[in-house]
Amino acid sequence: MNKTLRWSALACASLVAAVCAETPAGLPDMTFPEDELFTFISQIPVEYDPNPEQKWVWGENPEFPLLLNGYVIVGCRDAYPVFDLSDPYNPVLVKKNVVTADPVNYSSYVPEFNGWGMTTGYGGVHMVHADEYESLDFWDFTDHTNAKKVSSIDLPMPWRPYKDGGPAGCPDYHPGFGGPIAHAWQAPYLYSVMRGVGLDIIDVHDIENPTVAKRVDYCDYPERGYMAIGVVNVVGNLLIHSAHVHSRYIQVMDISDPENPVELDFVGGNDTPLKNLYCGFINGNRYFASGPAVHEYDISDPTNITFVRTYNRTGECNHECSTGGTCIQDNFLHWGGSRTGYEKFDLTTGESVGVTGPLTNPEKPDDPQYADMDLVTVFGNLTVVCSEDQYQVITLVPHQSEPDRNPPVVNMVNPVDGAQDMATTSRVGFTFTDNIDHRSLGTRSIIVRPQGGEALMGKFSVNKSIVNFSPDVCLEANTCYEVVVPAGGVRDYAGNATAEEFTSTFCTGSRGNESVCEKRAANPTIAGALRNRGVTRHRAHSRFRAAVVHHDLPRGISARIYDTRGRLLQARSEPGNRREQLHHGVVIVEGSTGNRPVASD
Repeated sequence: MNKTLRWSALACASLVAAVCAETPAGLPDMTFPEDELFTFISQIPVEYDPNPEQKWVWGENPEFPLLLNGYVIVGCRDAYPVFDLSDPYNPVLVKKNVVTADPVNYSSYVPEFNGWGMTTGYGGVHMVHADEYESLDFWDFTDHTNAKKVSSIDLPMPWRPYKDGGPAGCPDYHPGFGGPIAHAWQAPYLYSVMRGVGLDIIDVHDIENPTVAKRVDYCDYPERGYMAIGVVNVVGNLLIHSAHVHSRYIQVMDISDPENPVELDFVGGNDTPLKNLYCGFINGNRYFASGPAVHEYDISDPTNITFVRTYNRTGECNHECSTGGTCIQDNFLHWGGSRTGYEKFDLTTGESVGVTGPLTNPEKPDDPQYADMDLVTVFGNLTVVCSEDQYQVITLVPHQSEPDRNPPVVNMVNPVDGAQDMATTSRVGFTFTDNIDHRSLGTRSIIVRPQGGEALMGKFSVNKSIVNFSPDVCLEANTCYEVVVPAGGVRDYAGNATAEEFTSTFCTGSRGNESVCEKRAANPTIAGALRNRGVTRHRAHSRFRAAVVHHDLPRGISARIYDTRGRLLQARSEPGNRREQLHHGVVIVEGSTGNRPVASD
């Protein structure tokens, strides 16, 4: 059996006129034998640890995996474990980051994850985790081996799931609902779904003191029936959410005013194929709503979304016909088909090109405990599939033989190219043809600027193939902006960089929520620190390390170092490194030559 790794240096030597892939340290760069495709080459089962301080060896109910600092992080109810999969036949647990207050007796009421993501907008990498049914915790994962809790927020909960039997006006209310189950980052906002209840818009201008800006309540819509909200995705000024199990709908909303969503279109009811939905995802102007089947909708006109096709599972459902999440890579749909296994479809033809089939617990061959293969993420030519119910396990499945060398391509932008009269509070969102590495995001790899002007500074957020950019200050009224994704900047999970430049334009009108603009102005970041000191032209990046070489500063010149929120840092020399200090933030060099920033990515 060929298990020889094919390392990037060798593969790059054979590429002509292409940007060489830089495979992350925690992922494999190898060719898989044909007979291993769509097989479980390794499994990482959930194990109970008798040690009273560690309830589970690495976590309970594993959900969507993501790439963090080159390694694979998995969201669980009690922890965020990080894995090194560079040898996929022998996966290694790098760190178990416990994210519950009591890892032994934490409540099983902590909900699952139907979607999450991360932001690099606060001088590091930050994620969010539900704590019981009524609160969210914000975590700093800049150092994935030493996660730190930053803050918490209590969410509105006028009634308690499992206890009150549901609120008035919800005859179809399911007692298992409640709890923040899905989150969409678009820093400085987080859109969080309270399962079956509504959508919370969290104001995170100050990540140390987040607040609830608004609760959009979906519990009482008599003209539509009960809307069991459970999924949310955000791309630019577009928000889409859909049902979780107990209702049939997809709702599209305009969030150009980030605190006041406005409905653009609604599809639902028994005359649609949307039965028993579980998850949903936006990619390439399509919304993929997954239930017992995956239903594809064209959202290129968000005021009139239209049905495209249904992807049906291979074989009959052998246990229960629910299903989990989807992932898009290079015009293929990857689907967590629950008890029927993981499956890959060609988006052009709609045909299945590979399926694993079901998986049972090898330790209990006589017990029909099927793995609930719900939640999938593609990492190059390897798929990580998580089972968060029944036989709980993380499985590694090769889906193609050769390493992924396809560069990521922008296949959706919002505001759309040529859009007019956009709100000054607009943000810019993208989807790519592959999942995007957060480390490649910055104002050199994604540029939003007034036509002929300098790149705007702002915050980046990412969830698999979805990337959002929020300017640190509101856009100028009646101004045209250009959006540029240069070649060689943004990289996917396999380390491939964009090969061709992408450009788009849009123009603002005169409208915008002034209170939102005031919040941005009141929470200065790097841009604010520079602007307040008269520096208008500068190299910008939402997260970088700034270097100051003390001995090279001329007489009469001093350096001040500010963090990414515009706060002055104390200058000091590290032992053994007197010539250079490294900080997350920006350096302003002041003296007779005037203020000028010195920064390096």
